[in-house]
Amino acid sequence: MCKKMFCVLLTFAIAIITSSVRASETNIKVPDAGLYFSFWDAQRELLIFYRDAHTPDDAAVKVYAGSTLRMAIFPLKDFPSASELGVWAVSALPNGDIALSGVLDFGNQQTKLVLLTYAADGSLKKLWDMQTRHNYNLVADGQGNIYAFGFPVELGDSAQSNYMMLAKYSPSGKVLREFLPRKGYAHLAKATMLDPSNGQSALLIWHDRLVLYFANACQVLWFDTDGNLLRTVNLDSLLKSVAKKNKSESARIERFSLTAEGNYLAQVSLLSTDTSNVVLQVSQDGDKWQTLTSNAEQVLGIDSQNQYIVLRTGEPNQVTLAKCTRLP
Repeated sequence: MCKKMFCVLLTFAIAIITSSVRASETNIKVPDAGLYFSFWDAQRELLIFYRDAHTPDDAAVKVYAGSTLRMAIFPLKDFPSASELGVWAVSALPNGDIALSGVLDFGNQQTKLVLLTYAADGSLKKLWDMQTRHNYNLVADGQGNIYAFGFPVELGDSAQSNYMMLAKYSPSGKVLREFLPRKGYAHLAKATMLDPSNGQSALLIWHDRLVLYFANACQVLWFDTDGNLLRTVNLDSLLKSVAKKNKSESARIERFSLTAEGNYLAQVSLLSTDTSNVVLQVSQDGDKWQTLTSNAEQVLGIDSQNQYIVLRTGEPNQVTLAKCTRLP
């Protein structure tokens, strides 16, 4: 699927980390690691891998706690008439379940947009028919409500479209609220759809706040859990400053997460420079920032000790989860 053009894959060599970083490392055996996307659940300290499934034996999701495989999900075993499940987003739920959004392909142009929930033993618990809503990002709050960032396929994601980009679902799948109108971003050719020039959006929970890093708008949007917009932070000036300081033609955020204090942890790629990327800690208002390291591999987020997490590959079918120095 098209997101593979600009998601960072697990295909790098050993990470280059500045000498100021001290890391404790956990080696994890992950068969076919290079085929998966990765996601770090900071609240539960789970490392989640996900990919499309093409056969019943394909594990679309693998969940690790440390080096232990906690869960593997084989969704096409539950849908034998489907030829593929395209997985777009995953989220851990507070009860230990895993939710994933995707597209089931039954051939002959017959598809179904779904949100699936799996129990810890890998069994399917819930199937929600998303009708025509294509969800690119998911996150769950402490009550098990699920928030999704996406768009209705029948309307498309053009500047002329008018729909709500965020939806809140109850644990039973009921739509509780839809918010963030697309028409407020009519200047964007693409809003929710992934754009390789802007990086990935991210949907996060921080205490009782819903936080959207809106990549195509280069904004951080803060909401309460009822969907009321509390704050909008523009990061355009930040990226221009980062590019200028690093003598780069441009800069874009590839990965975005939150620190324990609600500040931003951003891995920023640089163009036409010896430094491929920098990892920044950014104040909540976006005005202050500092560089933590450079030329790192995938920076996933933080752990309970406020140490930032770097994922790297070395040997085949093995990844290393490195916990680096605590954030200042």
